[in-house]
Amino acid sequence: MRNIALALLLATGTALAAPVPGLARDAVVAAASSRAGFDTEKLKAITRWLQADVDKGRTPGAVVLIARDGQVVLHEAIGWADKDKKVPMQRSTVHAIASSTKLITTVAALRLFEQNRLQVMAPIALYLPELKDLKIEKKDASGNATSELAAPTRQPTVHDLMTHRAGFTYFFFPLNPLRSKYKELGIDRVDNMTADEMLQKLATLPLAFSPGTSFEYSIAQDERHHVSRSR
Repeated sequence: MRNIALALLLATGTALAAPVPGLARDAVVAAASSRAGFDTEKLKAITRWLQADVDKGRTPGAVVLIARDGQVVLHEAIGWADKDKKVPMQRSTVHAIASSTKLITTVAALRLFEQNRLQVMAPIALYLPELKDLKIEKKDASGNATSELAAPTRQPTVHDLMTHRAGFTYFFFPLNPLRSKYKELGIDRVDNMTADEMLQKLATLPLAFSPGTSFEYSIAQDERHHVSRSR
């Protein structure tokens, strides 16, 4: 439902406002949930369910956020941010959520598509000119990659990025010369280079396959995020 935002953030919590004392905050949330048409007791049951998982050791901690029409009706932290160090989870605790970010950034791209600000079937070079005229490695008679490059049947599109069919890869899959080059250049590192630097390095490498001809879970969604940022 488009007007209901439901996020069970088991790996990240983001504070939406300055902390409010417990009882006062409970009263505010209860009032908001009533106005938004939620059953307060059922909302509390969600918190109890997550607390039970913490007590059973199934998860160290969680942050739950439910909002409707811009009104927060439930926002609670449960358990531990660091169980070993006994650091309690806070609503403002932030955790890396790795590939779960793909869900969030893809929704952002789809919203741009709905607003006619993003052409999903357009070549990615329309938005990321660094990735213009990408090549693929020619194969020998045995199907092994050679050092000779050729043009693919077509250039990757934004849709290819969203579906992991663009021809990119990750370095941590079974090693081959191309993935080794990804690792050497630090293509998927986010702590030691800017997005522009990453794209410039990626542009020096061939595609793993001709766009649209195969599927490979890859860095494609990172590039798709850069596309959204360009809009």
